[in-house]
Amino acid sequence: MAGLSVAFPVGIGLALVLGTLLTYFADGGAASTQSPAMLFAGVMFAFFAILAQVQANATKVTYEKLPDTAINANKAVASGGGNEGGGGKYRRGQFVCVLAGVTMSLWSPLSAFSMTGGGCLTPYSSFLVFATGVCCTTPLVCLFVRPLLGGTEFEPKFDFEAYARAPITSHGMGCLGGMVWALGTVSSLISGKTIGMALSYSIGQSAPMVATLWGLFLYKEFDGAPKAAWTFIGIMFMCYVIAIGLIAGSK
Repeated sequence: MAGLSVAFPVGIGLALVLGTLLTYFADGGAASTQSPAMLFAGVMFAFFAILAQVQANATKVTYEKLPDTAINANKAVASGGGNEGGGGKYRRGQFVCVLAGVTMSLWSPLSAFSMTGGGCLTPYSSFLVFATGVCCTTPLVCLFVRPLLGGTEFEPKFDFEAYARAPITSHGMGCLGGMVWALGTVSSLISGKTIGMALSYSIGQSAPMVATLWGLFLYKEFDGAPKAAWTFIGIMFMCYVIAIGLIAGSK
């Protein structure tokens, strides 16, 4: 709807910065870390890494649209580039990105608050409540929210019949992805109880670095990309390494 160049810095970036800030205060403020300056410096470098990742993708898409390249323009459309849906669709996409960033940023501070004080939830019970909320809201999103955003070739409406006809391997991979996500979320909550939720959450937001590795080595998304795109990829990894070092050292 808005393109990856908007969705990543607005959605993930807003969730990273706002989520870490809110979690820092929900988890006791300065008492949760020995060096708040190092923590937020690490968050800043993580945000720079996201911007570098976005710029790498934008450079690749721009290169693919050049008439003298061997790559056709259809790949640029498939990767989410362009605003073919018009100004209204683009503005709607911007709104969804901001909404996604704000709502994602609220999970960590609310989880930290649920595990603070006497009679609080444990990381396991907090995740159980969280997973229950996911199960209750996902059908509503598919039934009512997604049709409001869909109806185009880029975001088709949800089709339950097509979902049921999907091969068992597709459903199995979806379940496996959910299991991996659940394990990662529980691990984040457990570590947050020990090192502080703000540190755990901000390190967890380095997940786009792992996603980029999948794209590079499994899906070959940057094969044939110009050197400038690979330069931004290198900057992204460097910023993430610095970010993780600063965040880990802030404890």
